[in-house]
Amino acid sequence: AAGGAAAALAAAAPASVGSMPLLNWSSQRLTAAALADRGLPDVLAAVRPRTLWLHDNSLGPDGAADVGAALGAAPVRAVRLTLASNNIGDEGVVAVFGGIGAERSTELRSLSLALNSITDASASVLGGWLAPPAQLGAAARPVLSADGSEAASAGSAEDVDLVRVRVRVRVGVR
Repeated sequence: AAGGAAAALAAAAPASVGSMPLLNWSSQRLTAAALADRGLPDVLAAVRPRTLWLHDNSLGPDGAADVGAALGAAPVRAVRLTLASNNIGDEGVVAVFGGIGAERSTELRSLSLALNSITDASASVLGGWLAPPAQLGAAARPVLSADGSEAASAGSAEDVDLVRVRVRVRVGVR
């Protein structure tokens, strides 16, 4: 059933946002179970999105793990991912990037994790996952900005690699 639904969703999906194929499942009250029912891996294979909007749902850590696994197996690497306001927590941050994989996570250029009850522990995880592979050298490593602003890499103007990361972290709040 999920395969037929994937084909129907792929046919109805918008072709792109700008020049990037888009899958917009934001604000649909999705849970981890709903992602499974919709056949997320099949939809990603059919639509081949470079932008995935999943903000304002109820995915939780299990849904974040499912998103990560689906993106890790997808035929096209996503460059924009919004998971804001999904209550994924630190466990979900680790799960989504564990599923995507270190090599594929370096393709992300825009990431929103705001309003997910994550802590400074997640910021450390993000820094490790989003840094380019070591063979690119320190000059190409992007500077991650926790306030959502774009930041250039530490290299010369020719080495600039822009990354947008939106994360709200509350440290020491109980």
